[in-house]
Amino acid sequence: MTNLLAITIGRSPRKDISPVMERYLSDDIAVEQVGVLDDLTDYEMSVISSYSDQDEVLVSRVDDEHSIELNAKIVEDHLQKIIQNAENRGYKHILLLCTGTFPDIVLKTSNLYLPDQIISPVISNIAKHRKMGLLIPHENQKSMMEDKWGKYGLDPLIASASPYLDLDEIVVSAKSLEQSNADFILMDCMGYTEEMKEAVSAQVTIPVILSNTLMVKILSEFL
Repeated sequence: MTNLLAITIGRSPRKDISPVMERYLSDDIAVEQVGVLDDLTDYEMSVISSYSDQDEVLVSRVDDEHSIELNAKIVEDHLQKIIQNAENRGYKHILLLCTGTFPDIVLKTSNLYLPDQIISPVISNIAKHRKMGLLIPHENQKSMMEDKWGKYGLDPLIASASPYLDLDEIVVSAKSLEQSNADFILMDCMGYTEEMKEAVSAQVTIPVILSNTLMVKILSEFL
């Protein structure tokens, strides 16, 4: 039996992502979920959700009905503590349920599977001669995403629509990417679901790639 710790930057468990892991990961993999927000006090919640125009912003789920915008740097600090605790508990395999960038995380004994470091190289190699349409949760993330994908030589078309709000808004934003001549769409957040992908695919004629499915499928080959 392989033990896998799945960390969300929101609150666990992530009922929207769990079906993907259950579908594509082997029955021999035992998944435990933990969230950055799980044990935070009201004061700590106010700190982690405070940010300026210069801060990178991440979006995650608090519960089935509410989402939250988070300061990426403070999230990274909390992630480091969770990972250190997991390593102390003997975890060797840790999956981050977020496509954001976390350059300062330090590992001692575990393998940390970061979607940003796995999905981005795969997509960039496939997309070398194609125009990528990027669907992201929050408009304030546009500059961050331009930097993220610019490192791979890509200049994506970008539209925003939160996976935690209105499905129709997601479809409209995705259609705008196709209308802007995107060759394919990457739903660049682990919070987008297969249901959302199906809704988008029904309204566009270009390929649609779902980050959480791609990440879990790749990971399933190595565990």
